[in-house]
Amino acid sequence: MGKLLDRMNEAWGDPRELYGLTFSPLTMNAYQAWITFSGALTVRLSTLPARYAVKCYADALYTLLRDKGDTRYMMFKLLMGLSMGLPEEDISNCIREVGTQDGLKSVIVQYGENRAVLMPYQLDAVRRAIAEMNGVDLPDESDNAEIIQAEEDLKSLGQKNNLDINLYDEMASVAAVSGLRMNDIREMSILEYTRLKHAHNRRLMYVICAIAEGNGAKFSKGNPAPNWMFDRIDPDHGLVRLDKWQKEMGDTIKSGAPAGMGQFMPPGS
Repeated sequence: MGKLLDRMNEAWGDPRELYGLTFSPLTMNAYQAWITFSGALTVRLSTLPARYAVKCYADALYTLLRDKGDTRYMMFKLLMGLSMGLPEEDISNCIREVGTQDGLKSVIVQYGENRAVLMPYQLDAVRRAIAEMNGVDLPDESDNAEIIQAEEDLKSLGQKNNLDINLYDEMASVAAVSGLRMNDIREMSILEYTRLKHAHNRRLMYVICAIAEGNGAKFSKGNPAPNWMFDRIDPDHGLVRLDKWQKEMGDTIKSGAPAGMGQFMPPGS
């Protein structure tokens, strides 16, 4: 029963105790920092140069910072501090690195009466906890180069559509379809907000696909959004190269579909 409760708490993004330190989910008040810096959590080590790829996560980023001025370690450090409830201006003083010629030896965390010395491999667990509490999936290091390229294609889609992407319009849109005020959104955890946004996207895709099918559209691999409450489980319905996906959608969405529905992204994109 205890293990089940632990898994439920993890699923809801409850605070985590690690190595004598407490890490809590970030709220929407930190959303700007999260959007800006969370990419540091999803660094795919296998894409780094060989001398860094063989290291554990924190050691690799720290060494990249020292060697090349890469700032992703500092982004991770900021998220770590915010997750511990530290004021942003105190993070550098409260989290200090001990480095050697070979790389990161340890990280000393000290604030108030709390003190911990973390080894680089222990920071891997901190990384996972921060990601899970805030609804981010860490990359699978076994993914091949084609999958990695597909992710980059999807990231660039917003730019190709000339979208004016900004956080205020996003939050206002989620608030509007949820029947909430902006202040209600600000008080949410990022995990809760991410799940709410995904639920709205899934419901919208369900409606779009249902209308498309009602007008004669056919999907070569079946309806990508058959239910408004649950995502489709399909090992073949994941990331594909954008050019291949566009061709498939162009071939399978027939003339019976409503205007403007020639192509759309699967849920969760």
